Amino acid sequence: MNYNFTDMTGWKMNEHGVPDSRWTVKRFVGLNKSGKAMWECECSCDKHTIKTVEGTLLRGGQSKSCGCYRLVRRRKNHGFVDMTGWVMKEHGVPESRLTALSLAEPYIGNDGHKRQQWLCHCECGNEIIALGFHIRKGVTKSCGCYHSDVSAELGRRTGKLRVTHGESNTRLYKEWRGMKVRCNNPTDQHWPDYGGRGIRLCDEWNESYEAFAEWAKANGYDDSLTIDRIDVNGNYEPSNCRWVTQKEQSNNKRTNVYLTYKGETKTAAQWAEEIGMNPITLRRRIQKGWSVEDAIEKPLRRKSF
Repeated sequence: MNYNFTDMTGWKMNEHGVPDSRWTVKRFVGLNKSGKAMWECECSCDKHTIKTVEGTLLRGGQSKSCGCYRLVRRRKNHGFVDMTGWVMKEHGVPESRLTALSLAEPYIGNDGHKRQQWLCHCECGNEIIALGFHIRKGVTKSCGCYHSDVSAELGRRTGKLRVTHGESNTRLYKEWRGMKVRCNNPTDQHWPDYGGRGIRLCDEWNESYEAFAEWAKANGYDDSLTIDRIDVNGNYEPSNCRWVTQKEQSNNKRTNVYLTYKGETKTAAQWAEEIGMNPITLRRRIQKGWSVEDAIEKPLRRKSF
């Protein structure tokens, strides 16, 4: 059967008016239902994907690749950092023992957002998968051997063997573990509000429970208190942390509603407690558009029976 069309066999489309195209035309396949010529093409990406593409889409640049070109552009537009081959000690993390090998499956958080993870080789010979920004910021420096070696070196310098602290079952130790998990473990349910927002545990505390416990005991810790960040957008570090009651901590949340009444600013919960009102009632009044004065001053309606 004779066909009336331009023979594109062997064309590299980036040499035929489509500079970004990754297609090389292999052979003519036939006509589609609309009578358009269909061509078997090979993509120049690492997968060398074979796909059948309409000729007009090839020449017009509507089809440039198997999909890999779109992925590269999306990564570029979203600030993707290609770390392939990076030796992290040469990229701003001098103590790191990691070399990034290749992209791993992304971590999908509770918020549905995807976060890039990298397969890394550790100097000790192990391989791990870690979040890209944790690797770049030095939160993850090794497969775990770095901490072990630091502890061993500390024991060598002091002439003492590294011994366990014997506090694994204490509430203070659980506070420390909770901070580490929230900041370092993407699979934790609280990760999106902590590590996912860039909240970090300072290196001193991240590497040593003893350092954290020493600070805690010197700064008023007891089992009735909980750790609180003074700046809710800041890190867990000595200059930004304090010990408070659960009630005080609840007044230092990002989700709190602050009301200014007669020149004084407090949370809705604090005002409700002061005037003897249910905090839910006060917040609902504000949500309905009441002025702060009316919301606080107007008495509750009493049901008549």
